[in-house]
Amino acid sequence: MLRPLSGGKDQPGQQKARLLDIFGHWCDAVTDLIRATPEADVMRRDIFDRPPIFTWTRGRVALLGDSAHAMQPNLGQARSVTALSIASKALPQLRCRLT
Repeated sequence: MLRPLSGGKDQPGQQKARLLDIFGHWCDAVTDLIRATPEADVMRRDIFDRPPIFTWTRGRVALLGDSAHAMQPNLGQARSVTALSIASKALPQLRCRLT
């Protein structure tokens, strides 16, 4: 079944049904948790994405971390990617200045 794009709305009282439609094939721990959660406690929080950017610097300003390549919160990689961004951009500059 095709799911609507982010920003959609569920019919009142149908949030759990939608979650079970999406995650019903997952393990029992997930489906049991959905079933055990009261309908009133289920909140829809869509995640929106944007097209990637390919220019991260302008003059003396550089975008790092989420501002350069935003991570959706469900990926849990923001800190790691930020550290990698800093390392990949800053370390070559430091080497040039140290030699």
